[in-house]
Amino acid sequence: MGYKEIKKYCMHFVGGERIVSKNELMYVESYGRKVFFQLINNQYVAYRKLDEVERELSDHDFLRIHQSYLVNMRFINDIYGYQAYLTTGFSLPIPRARYRDVREVYLYWKNECTMYEWENIL
Repeated sequence: MGYKEIKKYCMHFVGGERIVSKNELMYVESYGRKVFFQLINNQYVAYRKLDEVERELSDHDFLRIHQSYLVNMRFINDIYGYQAYLTTGFSLPIPRARYRDVREVYLYWKNECTMYEWENIL
């Protein structure tokens, strides 16, 4: 999917600060008091709340699919059967109560990205 701009975030992790591109950040998982940032080739840990991270990454490309998961929609391949299937082969759960809204937001986002790509081609 195309992007209008590449955003980079300065984030605080255990061990120091890092500049993270949204094109590298696949998803964020909350477990206990830790938040795990899963990048394409790395994983970083921070002691934060997922709600805080969600506010930081509040642009349209990140979607809260579960109480414990915030996903970069660029890495979602498909959503069905109460799962978000990522381009990496991993799948993340979507609770029944959130499923309809998550799927609707993702399909809308996917359609908008496709329209943007066509506008840039033409």
